[in-house]
Formats: sequence, structure tokens, C-alpha cells
Amino acid sequence: MTINISIKTNNLKDEALVSFEKIISRVGYLAEEFVDNIIICDSDDLERSIKELDADISLTSIYGGLVLGKTISVNSKTLIFIITDVAKALVENGAQALKTLFHEFGHAKIIFECGKPQILTQYDNYEAYLNAYWQILRDEFLAEMFCANILVFDSSITWYGEFTDNIEKENFRTYIKEYKQSETGLNWHLAFYLLHQYYFTPLFQKAGFLEGIKKFMSIESIYVCEVIQKILDYQVVSSIRVPLEFNSLVLNKWDEFHIVDLLNNN
Repeated sequence: MTINISIKTNNLKDEALVSFEKIISRVGYLAEEFVDNIIICDSDDLERSIKELDADISLTSIYGGLVLGKTISVNSKTLIFIITDVAKALVENGAQALKTLFHEFGHAKIIFECGKPQILTQYDNYEAYLNAYWQILRDEFLAEMFCANILVFDSSITWYGEFTDNIEKENFRTYIKEYKQSETGLNWHLAFYLLHQYYFTPLFQKAGFLEGIKKFMSIESIYVCEVIQKILDYQVVSSIRVPLEFNSLVLNKWDEFHIVDLLNNN
């Protein structure tokens, strides 16, 4: 079985496509059991292309956010969409773009093994929201574990970046202020979403990658910030239900980032 490649863009040169196909022929064996098709399309055409296959899927539009890839399941087939820029970068700049592709391979594997995640857009109370976001974060953790397979091709992890939470802190603070100053303003639901989107999701991805590379190397010599270490301690792979310790971490960050003050002054 091989992974099919479909092109829905005019912005990928023939030589880049040939190189992309060669890369997929080399790494495709890692995912050919659970990926049917890779579809390359331009970023501004991504949502329309996805909705042609599943009208119920929407891409969330948020400040500073650019969706690089999306994995969906349609008629028992798992499809990976990646934007043209990733396909180009995969040819020109190896590891970082390869990580995007492998992350989507990870999502496809989760669908293959566990089925399509069922997440609602609205919940009635804090506990329900917390459990829903835990499932999303766990999905990101498991998907990023698959990225450890890059080490088969590149033994260095310096391309990944530091395993700290400084960037996530600043991103969250920046974007929550942008929403607060926007016409829509800030409310509890949006603040809770942004805390997970900009702060916890990247940290869960970093922790997932570290969990994945344990099969290739020891991570004891790698500096890991306190928050990532806590995430690793949650045993995310086996923790289908949200650990109580994660609830404590969420509330701690709610206080640390003074979100109540931001809401009260909105």
C-alpha cells in the first residue's frame, strides 16, 4: 500500500512536487497503514477544500494562528491536508516541515486506532470544558509523539527548539490582550480557550515529543521546564480522563496570568 498525493494548487513547481514525492516515498512506510491520501492546497483554500468533503469541519480563526495541516476522516478514509508552503519547505528545509507532516501522521494514527475524536464547541460547565480540553491536549500530545520518528532521519533535536514555556507565556499574554482590546472583547469561555490554545497546547506538544523520543534516546540530559515535567508526570498516554493535578495546574495558571482581573476590567 502507498500513500496517494493529490495536488490542489498551481503554486508548487514540478521539481518541488517530484522532490516531495521522493520524500513521501521514503517516509510513507511509517504511516501507510493509516493514511490514504495527502492533499496539498494553498492556505487560503484549505477550509473550502476540507468542507467539500465534510461540511461540518471548520478551521478556527484566531489571532496569530496559521493552520499548516489538518487530518480528517471521510468515508472510512483518512486524509491529510497540508498547505503549499509546508510542501515547499519540506523540500527546501527538511526537519521543521517534516515535523508538521509527521504530526499529521500522528493524528491519522489516533483516528485509525481510537476513532475520530468527538469534541463539542460548547459545554455547560467548567468540569465539562476541562474534560473536553484534556481530550484535545491529549490528542496533540499523542500526535507529537509520532514526530520522534524524525530522529530516524536526523539524529539531532536542536531543530525542535527549547523545552521551556517562555514563548507560550508571551504568546498567551499578547493575544489575550489583543482579544480584550478588540470589538468582541473577552469573556470566560474565550479566556479558557486561549489559555489552552496558546499556552497548554504547545507545551503538551513539546512533552509529547519528549515522550516519543524515549524510544530513541535518553531525555535525562535535556533541560525541561517545570510545566513540561508536570505534563510528563501525568502519564498522558494512559490518562484518558483528566488528572486532578492538571486541574490544579489550570487554576494555578489562571491566577498567575491574572485572568480574573482581565475579565473584570473588560
